[in-house]
Amino acid sequence: MRLFLIFFTILLTAHFGCATSPKSRLEAPEPVFVQWEIVDATGIGVQTGPLLEKAARDTLETRGFELSDNSNAPWRVTTKARVSRMMRVDRAYRWVVTGTTTTLGPDGLEKTVKWLHAHHLDVEYAAEPRVLEALAFRIADEIDNSAGPLVDTYLRAGAPVEKAVSKATPKAEEARPQAAKVQPTPDVPGDLIYFVMVDRFENGDPANDEDADPQDPQAFHGGDLRGLINRIEWIHQLGFKTIWLSPVFTMRDTPFYGHGAFHGYWLENPFEVEPRFGDEATLVELKNALEARGMRLILDIVVNHVAPESERVKTHPDWFHTNGPIQNWDDPKELETYQVHGLPDLNQSNPEVYAWLFESTKKWVELLEPDGLRMDAVKHVPNTFWKRFNAEIQGVSKKPLFILGEQLSGDVTEVAKTANNGGFNAMFDFPLHFAMVDVFCKDASPGKLASVLAQDHLYGAQMGAHRQGLVTLLDNHDLSRIVTSCVGDRGRVLQAMRFMFSVRGTPSVIWGTEVGTDGSGEPENRSSMRFEDGHPMTSSIQDLAKQRARHRVLETGVDHVLALSDEFFALLRVGDEEAALVVVNTSAALKTVLLPPELQPQRMSVDVPANTTDLVIIDVPPDALKKLKNRIQTPESAKVRVEARGVELKPGQKLVFAGSLEELGSWDPMNAPEFEVKNGMLVLELALDSGEVAAGKLVVVDGQNSTWEERADRYFLARPGQILLRLDWQR
Repeated sequence: MRLFLIFFTILLTAHFGCATSPKSRLEAPEPVFVQWEIVDATGIGVQTGPLLEKAARDTLETRGFELSDNSNAPWRVTTKARVSRMMRVDRAYRWVVTGTTTTLGPDGLEKTVKWLHAHHLDVEYAAEPRVLEALAFRIADEIDNSAGPLVDTYLRAGAPVEKAVSKATPKAEEARPQAAKVQPTPDVPGDLIYFVMVDRFENGDPANDEDADPQDPQAFHGGDLRGLINRIEWIHQLGFKTIWLSPVFTMRDTPFYGHGAFHGYWLENPFEVEPRFGDEATLVELKNALEARGMRLILDIVVNHVAPESERVKTHPDWFHTNGPIQNWDDPKELETYQVHGLPDLNQSNPEVYAWLFESTKKWVELLEPDGLRMDAVKHVPNTFWKRFNAEIQGVSKKPLFILGEQLSGDVTEVAKTANNGGFNAMFDFPLHFAMVDVFCKDASPGKLASVLAQDHLYGAQMGAHRQGLVTLLDNHDLSRIVTSCVGDRGRVLQAMRFMFSVRGTPSVIWGTEVGTDGSGEPENRSSMRFEDGHPMTSSIQDLAKQRARHRVLETGVDHVLALSDEFFALLRVGDEEAALVVVNTSAALKTVLLPPELQPQRMSVDVPANTTDLVIIDVPPDALKKLKNRIQTPESAKVRVEARGVELKPGQKLVFAGSLEELGSWDPMNAPEFEVKNGMLVLELALDSGEVAAGKLVVVDGQNSTWEERADRYFLARPGQILLRLDWQR
């Protein structure tokens, strides 16, 4: 009977998706045998080292396991991995650890996870132990990804369970919610997000100004919650339904080494509203004012650190990591357990710290019933924390929360992994941000846009049926304003804005975008809001917001790439009632796009003028749209023949094509497909689905060394039938 229950639970999990819940642990410790099989590139064994062993032991102990030397223990965790040196990047070498972790449990339970982690070192040889030490916590996370789901299944099938909750206070213990599933991000038609940095928006109550000085870029300027309440209609008239609010909780209020504290991210007490901004009653009033207009509220939550020189460091020294500032920003251990620019780094694995962070967030979720939470500095906090915290905070909310993670990375794989493993149902789409800035402001190939969008499948279902959980952005308070990135060229800014409002995801802007605010960095990019009537960017954003609200296809459409070249990108978005064509032409010539036969004879083609980004709405009968959707979702096969020229290989070397698709090794040249010599020519043949877009480069592999061609990424679109690509090395 027990075996049947376990099997039935696994079937349910496979069918409906994994549930993210607080970590569960065994009531009575059960023995687990841990085995390591780690080798270098030549197959010689590598010692795990004390840090990796401790990280693994701590991870398993949080599940209630007890390490055993008995290889016949009822639980067994085996990690097999290879440590290899890949390519040189600037002055450092990229080391990669690829592996699998398999957990075996009672009643035939088994789960294997495959993983890959990278680390950069300035050491070329014999660095394997240092690499394992640097990646110890990431590898420990993979152990939990393997063992954790089996433990949860084992417990749900009838084993005793004790929730791993904080013992900080009886109140915290009693308040801890039960397991909560990852809620898909809510689908709000026409939703757009507007970010308000409270101090920089509007001064509505001079009585709380204290020493505010609007002339000093590092000082407080007097903005407050009352000012925002007074100006809600400004945001509403722009066409935005959601306001994301910078942190409004008690904070450091004096500069630190010349850097201003006005932004709110230097946390002191997350249980209280910052007096310079107002009080609890004013915050509730703001929420009510938003609801009256059908608008939503996202609160900004800081869990990574507290303010510089915070008194809490003295009163609770055991709450903090003591490793000093981050030195190597490629080191995952440093990212999570060292200080970000010297800010006191909270140890979220301390039960008291967890309770402090959870109970404060719970207070505002219960009081305000916000629609979402924006989580700051996501990559500096372990996914094991996020997975538990996000699930538990969903558990106390009366409605599904939009839990939005900020991970400043241009790597889709990295952002998607955090979203999937950390229990986030929304992430800022920084990969698309960097692509849009490069294309519209720096003349990069529009293939960058196509390549990022083509990787949407890496995100889990919790990001929404239409990927509305991907929040798109052209800038934010940590980046150069888009006007500055485009060197003041407002035509380019408008093209970037038009593209962002036309593709999938939920567009976001920050205060001042609508009046052309510029600035290359802090504090210039954080200047006070200017309320100007009649600014051309204001009317442009209003028009784009109205267009997106009128045409639901821009939010829910199924995407299909029609054309792609170094200077041209055409994306067809197919909805239930209409189709939309998004085009980016960066060339100096007119381009013509042929439309699919399902859209003819309504329209045969679309002409796109030079240097144009545009949106064309196409009215088509519903039955034709349905047929086109079905064809897109059941793609034909595409055979791609790649011929490489101008490459001279020495004995023992091989040529590969490494790129963004799994078929191209996901940018890992050691897993990328190899060219073969046919009739004196280097040839690679690939089988892909039509409509797939790939980015890639030619790479010469010599043992464990890789030489990449020094040029921009290549992009290509797989079409039905067979296509031929002729690639010249370095050209």
